[in-house]
Amino acid sequence: MVQRVMAALLALAVLSACTPSAADPVAADRPLVLVLRSVADPHHAAFLAQLRDQRFAVGPVIEVVPTDGEQTYADQDEVAAALADLDRTPTVVVAYSTPLATAAVDLLPGTPTITVVNDPIASGLVEDRERPEGWVTGVTFASPADRTLELTGRLLGEVDRVGYLAPADDPAVASHRAGIVAAAEDAGLEVVEATFGGDDDVAGAVASLVEEGVDAAVLASANATFAAYDALREAITGSGLPVISNNSRADFAVLTLEPDGAEVRRQVARQVARVLAGDPVAQIPVEDPRRFRLVIDRTIAATFGADDLDDGVLRQADEVR
Repeated sequence: MVQRVMAALLALAVLSACTPSAADPVAADRPLVLVLRSVADPHHAAFLAQLRDQRFAVGPVIEVVPTDGEQTYADQDEVAAALADLDRTPTVVVAYSTPLATAAVDLLPGTPTITVVNDPIASGLVEDRERPEGWVTGVTFASPADRTLELTGRLLGEVDRVGYLAPADDPAVASHRAGIVAAAEDAGLEVVEATFGGDDDVAGAVASLVEEGVDAAVLASANATFAAYDALREAITGSGLPVISNNSRADFAVLTLEPDGAEVRRQVARQVARVLAGDPVAQIPVEDPRRFRLVIDRTIAATFGADDLDDGVLRQADEVR
């Protein structure tokens, strides 16, 4: 009996010694990856799985904070508070928006930061995509403008005038806008622009595009657009204006062509792994998304008389609502 008790106590001691704790110097020496996001991330598991595939498993090799995809940060003050709660400086930061990437750069100068933003150059985060000169690189969140407009025409029929609905004075809009304008010119389409400064301006911007008689409106790819979704939904519903988006969270859009969220997380994880393996940020170019998802809402399409949808477009769709 005494021997069994002693054996059990010995096993417990060994287990305790192998379990990392806050005071365990081995745990404290593990690389720390801080993930900053403004909305919950349904693809966080893909990020963790790719890190594991790159030999950086969470737990035995590295630490990721927050551990799940639910924790969000509203602004730089909340990021600063999160940093104050950490027991050490992050080894790498992952930031899923321009404001949070800017917060990371301001609060953690010199810390390698992997971003997912619309345009890292226009946002002032990066000057050279191929050889980022500072400590910021990442993956853009941009959909191909030519394919977006081509699918819009095939879904809605004849499209001659395209509206561009964008938040005013947002530098992140620049490259997306330029892409839509160039693609429209190549396709012989006219572009009509309308901007909004905040939620109170959204209804007027939508009304102006309706008055201009545009056949469809493309939402600008920007964080400020996402923040205005509630106001956009209210203004667009019942307006007769078909809306095209690059984010399927815009549930009022008839067509969405968006970067594949899980694949973007895998791209980010591979970049994080390169940093953890010792590659300098200057050797990790900014990437564009490798895959895209097409989402079509048949119910919304029907409200515009598009009942008999192009079979080819439907076959391309990853999701039909």
